[in-house]
Amino acid sequence: MPAPTLSESTTPPTIDDLLIQVDTSPTTVLTLLSQNPSLASQSDTFGYTLLHAASSYDQFEVVRTLVHTYSVDANAVDNDGETALFYAETEGMVHCLVEECGVDVNVRNAEGKTALERLVAGINREWGGGVVGFLLPQKQHPS
Repeated sequence: MPAPTLSESTTPPTIDDLLIQVDTSPTTVLTLLSQNPSLASQSDTFGYTLLHAASSYDQFEVVRTLVHTYSVDANAVDNDGETALFYAETEGMVHCLVEECGVDVNVRNAEGKTALERLVAGINREWGGGVVGFLLPQKQHPS
């Protein structure tokens, strides 16, 4: 007899259980969240949340559901002071986070860099020029 899947288990899932499934089983994550809504805003020991993971794995439906259904703070930071924007790897996800979810492009991480500054410094080169072109006009200038 095969072992039960996480969604069939009688043991309540943990945030770590959901984090490892965001990439490959986003529908399962959403189902488990509907049964365990308190997990939506929880983080692991590194401050990494489902919003960070869903952004990294380009899971638009999970990102939108977390922010709009479960009222997850779009600007939640991990232990390095980074929002989900720092983890986004595609231009589409950056647009979603900024335009639909209200992520603040001016948040600075523990190193004092914004997501744009980190990108320009070459840490996230895979984002490409489209992301830089989008984020530059979004950056707020001090008054």
